[in-house]
Amino acid sequence: MRRLNLILCGTLLAAAFTAMPVYAGWYTSFHNTHDSLVWHNSDGRTLELHSDNGAGVEVTKVSPANLWGLQKGDVLLSVDDHAVKHVDELFKQLQASKPADVKIQLRRSGSKQMVTIPDSDYTNITNPHP
Repeated sequence: MRRLNLILCGTLLAAAFTAMPVYAGWYTSFHNTHDSLVWHNSDGRTLELHSDNGAGVEVTKVSPANLWGLQKGDVLLSVDDHAVKHVDELFKQLQASKPADVKIQLRRSGSKQMVTIPDSDYTNITNPHP
């Protein structure tokens, strides 16, 4: 019986190590709360959002610069004409918009602008891989 357990454990470990390269491109570090989001993927893309004052969702870090048309310091105001004041509201609107591109109104350097983000891009954040 002990030998069978060792063989089974060895087989499972071998399968796990064999499958690791498959998941290497799916690596996502993700942390989300009512007022913050920290997202990193294996390609080096990073997005950090914060919203503690109720005036919108601020982009506190974005890499590479101008990822999805966003810049550090942008304040996200609405998704498809639905106001967002907190990160969790942003997520709800993004999930409700799938599977379509979204138009995000933001404030940059005091002026309002619109960016369009394809659903294939924001899906990486709203539904991160394991």
